[in-house]
Amino acid sequence: MIRLTGIDPDTHCLSFAYLDYDTERRKLVGLKVAVLKIAKGMTGKDAAQAMCQHPGLPEAVNRSGQYGALVVEGQDSVYTGKTNTGLTRDLIYLALVAGASMAMANQDTVYHPTPHQWKGSVPKHIHQCRTLNKAGIKYEMRGGKKPEAQYPVPLQFERFCLQDNVNAGDWQDINDAIGLALWGLDKYLRERK
Repeated sequence: MIRLTGIDPDTHCLSFAYLDYDTERRKLVGLKVAVLKIAKGMTGKDAAQAMCQHPGLPEAVNRSGQYGALVVEGQDSVYTGKTNTGLTRDLIYLALVAGASMAMANQDTVYHPTPHQWKGSVPKHIHQCRTLNKAGIKYEMRGGKKPEAQYPVPLQFERFCLQDNVNAGDWQDINDAIGLALWGLDKYLRERK
């Protein structure tokens, strides 16, 4: 059995996905999700610091124990010829949260892929649908009227939740945590062949 934890870092709602994979049957046998949230109204550096010091962070990071792998989304900046100080600051705050998550990890294997490394250039809503399909989870699309504004939410999503504070809107980020864990699973299995 391998357990992988996927973490999609954010300064307001940190998303976790815990996958259990049976190596003998080569099958995903369990999925649970959780989120850590901070008080609304905090922004920027204050929000990042509050998330890094969230009392539930060490337990959430290490819920999977010391086997398997931890996969935390990395940050990447692409130069477009224009300077955007706000975006740069936001990336730094995300990096603080990602770094705090990795620093608390007890796992021997920790991956930190950039978004392009783990999901390529596929649009977010399409990649998230593929992620849930790969995990064998039936879903419905929610969100805006335009397809690119929608995101998949598992039917009866509550059965995957470790906490009562997870709502349908959180799945925009939880789906990425699941995708990160699945990417990590593929990498982990390839490295051990």
